[in-house]
Amino acid sequence: MTSLPLASVPSIVIRSSLCNYTIDFHGLTDLGTWHPEADLILTDAFFRGRISFPKEQPVIFVEATEAAKSLPQIIELFVALKQAGLGRGSRLLAVGGGVIQDIATFVTSLYMRGIAWDYVPTTFLGMADSCMGGKSSINVGAFKNLIGNFHPPRCIDILPVFARTLPPVEMAGGAAEAAKIAFCRGPETFSRYLELVQPVLSGAWSEQDLALLLHATLLVKQWFVEKDEFDRAERRCLNFGHTWGHALESATQFAIPHGLAVALGMMAAVRFLGSPSYCLPLWDHCLQLLHLTLDPAAVESFEPERFRRAFLADKKHSSGYYHLIVPTSSGVELGVEEITTPAGDPQLAAIQLAMEEALQAVSSVPLEIV
Repeated sequence: MTSLPLASVPSIVIRSSLCNYTIDFHGLTDLGTWHPEADLILTDAFFRGRISFPKEQPVIFVEATEAAKSLPQIIELFVALKQAGLGRGSRLLAVGGGVIQDIATFVTSLYMRGIAWDYVPTTFLGMADSCMGGKSSINVGAFKNLIGNFHPPRCIDILPVFARTLPPVEMAGGAAEAAKIAFCRGPETFSRYLELVQPVLSGAWSEQDLALLLHATLLVKQWFVEKDEFDRAERRCLNFGHTWGHALESATQFAIPHGLAVALGMMAAVRFLGSPSYCLPLWDHCLQLLHLTLDPAAVESFEPERFRRAFLADKKHSSGYYHLIVPTSSGVELGVEEITTPAGDPQLAAIQLAMEEALQAVSSVPLEIV
């Protein structure tokens, strides 16, 4: 294994009531020289032949699609773990993006009442956001992320070299989630993010560039996770962009990938407020990400009725009220806040209009990327 000088990117230790866990950053110049070992490895089928798993290493390959994190397919994995001989003292290593992480979190939390696991995120989105926090989200029927729980990995190893395998759309989606985290903490944090992300978006980035951006982003998320581990107060703000975004994914039958849907969801939240001037840097950055990578055909596949049904089914709403995360200009500590608005056709129409206006903005003449 050939290491890179990542000494300037220290480890992060997350304090959790469930178990403390660590995020470490590793340099690696060639993915083919990496040889992971564990009692069992659960990984994306994309890496079959791309990672040199030891010859006798038990490996389960999963096609990382939304269908893979549906409850019927998850049940089959419990049987596979038993057939592989895993016991209560076993340790599973998950290698992949958000789908693999959701599956691993859920399965290891329940198998024999819980076994330990480690995680190597392979997507920019996974490295920047979802790897921390220990949440699983599993689809049931037509409902996205309906069930889940908390079961963090004991160790998260981030190898920026994995991002070399990603297409531009995946890099833009990960940047959108990183932008969300930074904006939620406040304008100073978001300005720092905008500085660190430019080398990454240019395409001429080094592993050190990406590691510094990831480290800064994860330090911000650490504040939310440790302050509100179980999503009851401040951490709920990290749903910024997701209420609109999840409904948009359903309304396009997942033609718009998650990270880009979150970018459009943040734009819809800004439009819902009337596009205040202090949100202009976020709006422009989301447009930059979307103009670089969003397929126009995906925008055209938007189905308004499907959007309404998915929005109404969002688990964050309560009886008679919609719960939305929107930017705030009054808060000192955070850049967003949760608002509660009475449910009903007028508000639903305004929410849908905000989404449609965000989509229209992306369909206009692209910005010049500087």
